[in-house]
Formats: sequence, C-alpha cells, structure tokens
Amino acid sequence: MSEQSGSSLTGVWQGVYAYPQGDSVPFLATLIESGPFVTGSTQESCAAGPGLRISATALIDGTRGGSRVEFRKTYDGSAGWDHMVSYDGAINPDGSEIEGAWRLSDGTHGRFLMRRERRKAKEVEVRKLTDVEA
Repeated sequence: MSEQSGSSLTGVWQGVYAYPQGDSVPFLATLIESGPFVTGSTQESCAAGPGLRISATALIDGTRGGSRVEFRKTYDGSAGWDHMVSYDGAINPDGSEIEGAWRLSDGTHGRFLMRRERRKAKEVEVRKLTDVEA
C-alpha cells in the first residue's frame, strides 16, 4: 500500500482511452498490486464493422512508485491483436482514479482515465448487515 495514495490498486476499474482524433474506447481492468508490481487484465469491446463488435483481452504487467503507475498492456490475440501499449499514469490521493497517457511503439499516443468506486470498510460492513437483516 502506498503512503502517497493511501490504498492498493487491487480491484476492478472502469476506464476509457482516447485516440488523438477524438475516438474513445471504454474498457474494464482488473488490477492486482503486490509490492511494487502491478499485474492484471483488461477487456474491451471494439467495433469490427457495421453492427459488428469484437471483444479484446489484454494482460497488464507493470510497477507502481508512490502516486505513479507504469504498465504494459499486451493484447492476447483474441481480437486479432497482439501488440503492446505502454501506459504511464498518476494516481489521485484517495486511490480512486488513474489518469495519464498511453503510447504505441509507432509513436501513436493518447490519454486514458480509469476509475473505481471507493468504499470504506465500515460502509461495506454496514451494508452487508443491512442486507442480512432485510
């Protein structure tokens, strides 16, 4: 757990990455933080023609240092993609957002934003007790 951001990155994140021309792609990321290492996976749905969508899956491998995270996202070939994308982002103080830039090896680049819902342990406990009592 980082002292600067106050929480582990482990969890499920909703994200979006944008291309320079303005197109954006939503994705779902599952991150696992262990010491300075960050691993996980992403899933995204992409247009593959008129009315046709495909699902792309990628693996994440990177590091965290304080309020910064850097990782590589490598597509697994499931959508016909097997390239790697580099990400560099800043984690907000409560650990609920990561914002930064991505870059391909050919120089193509853009921005990304990832968010997750943050709940305090006590709020989760109260909610579980309320569900049981109902």
